[in-house]
Order: sequence, then C-alpha cells, then structure tokens
Amino acid sequence: MKILSAFFLLASFLLIVSPPVLGQAALSKGSYSIAGTLMYSSNSSSDNFNHTFQDNYLTFSPQFVSFVADHFSIGGFINYSNSSHFINDNHVNTMSNLSFGPLFRYYFYSETVIPFIETSFSYYIPDTETGNSSNLYGINLKAGIDYFLSGSIAVEPSFQYSYELYSSSDATINEFTVNIGINYFIF
Repeated sequence: MKILSAFFLLASFLLIVSPPVLGQAALSKGSYSIAGTLMYSSNSSSDNFNHTFQDNYLTFSPQFVSFVADHFSIGGFINYSNSSHFINDNHVNTMSNLSFGPLFRYYFYSETVIPFIETSFSYYIPDTETGNSSNLYGINLKAGIDYFLSGSIAVEPSFQYSYELYSSSDATINEFTVNIGINYFIF
C-alpha cells in the first residue's frame, strides 16, 4: 500500500508542476524510443507453526519501439525476472523467467503530460531447472503517462493488467502491477 501511495503522490506532483509539453517532436513518425523498468520487491510472512517465509523478486524489462505514424509506435520487449524463496532462512529455490514479445502503443495529445495506452503479447521461456516445462502465453494491457523532463527523456508511471495462460494446463494468472520507468526518445 505504501508503494501505491508513493506512486499517486509522485504522479500528482508531476501533474501539478509539469512544464509545457517538451516531447511532441519525439512522438513523430520516424522517431524511436528506448525504455525500461527495473523492479525489486521483497515480502515476508509467517504461519502458526513458527515458519517464516521470505520471497525476493528482481525484474528488468527493456523495450524498443519505432514510431510508424505520429503518436503510434510498434516495437518489442524483453522481460527477465528472478525470484528466490526462503523458509526459516533456508534457501528453497530460485526461479528465472525470460519473456519477450511485440508491443503496440498509442499516445494521446495533451498539453502538459502525454497519456498512452499499450498492448503487448508475451511468450515465456520455461525455467527447466525447476522442472517447469510448460510454456506460458500472455496478453498485457497498460495505461500511463510520459512526463518529459527534457525534449527526449520522460519518466513513465503506468498501470498494467496481465492475463497469462499455461500451455500444458488450464491454469491462468491474472496480475495487476504499478510501474515507473524511464523512456528515452531518439528523433
């Protein structure tokens, strides 16, 4: 909950103090964008049997897009995540996931900040070291804003919903995330 509060506080601050739009040229046909997010989270819990559980997650997700029309880009992303799990301070396992896929993004015109919507499709490479040989396919829907710090650099807070399906079973994953990233435009 603290992360959500901090995100809304940051987004509100950026909306209030935002300068005139600096990035409209960056959203033109023929421009490119390199963006990425880095996320770390850790959680701990315990049960009634004096067991403590610790989970650590690290995710890195770069993306590259090309503007094929004004305000519309097509590109791709790679997502690497690593998670470590502990019970009573003993390491239980580590899992790594690699996913990639295409993405499509549309920017709306705005005077102070530039909102966008994005959809992407993902394919996850299974982590065979943990015995998981099932492929995982997903669709991701994202909405956010690009707040330009200069003519080519933007801070990018966003919300994302992901629906993922395992190929070997009927198991699905529904996930909602809050992200903040950096976007560099080349034009």
